[in-house]
Amino acid sequence: MLSATLYRENVSSVTDKAQLDRSQLLVSLAVLKVNWDERGRTYVDNFIPFVGDWLRVTSPQSCSPEEVAEGVRATFGIVLPIPVARTLLSRVVSTLRWAASIGST
Repeated sequence: MLSATLYRENVSSVTDKAQLDRSQLLVSLAVLKVNWDERGRTYVDNFIPFVGDWLRVTSPQSCSPEEVAEGVRATFGIVLPIPVARTLLSRVVSTLRWAASIGST
């Protein structure tokens, strides 16, 4: 049920449906479903892989929550409100800092 609801919300909120790659959106929703069902993540944490992947692919020197939200929408077809993008960006940066500190020891 969660997947169908997310699909309807995302498809209806994308202004230019011609640019939306439906297969990519379905893959995105499948990742969300697996994270939700199998990994016991919080709802917001389900979206961290999308932000992390967008950051990995684009490698920006810096970015704003607005840029993250637009990048995730353009890449995955998932619309993130700006406050959610801000939270996700903060969590990804914290995770990267933690991983760097582990790697440097």
